[in-house]
Amino acid sequence: METPAVDLSTLAQPTLILWGRHDTLIGVDVAEQFHAALPDSTLIVYEDLGHVPMEESPRRTAQDVRAFLEDLEL
Repeated sequence: METPAVDLSTLAQPTLILWGRHDTLIGVDVAEQFHAALPDSTLIVYEDLGHVPMEESPRRTAQDVRAFLEDLEL
């Protein structure tokens, strides 16, 4: 992964990362790097999905987004 233009470790907001294990364009290793770099991140890897999990399984990803948002202390 290239060095990002922004130091991700300085971002304090909660971040949800959704990734498909079968993404052939951007491997799951990149998701794991984002997760490691973002201090308050949650990573969900969908074992049976590819590059666009939100289109491949909209109901499941929407449920995960809802659960993530409900868990935030706003």
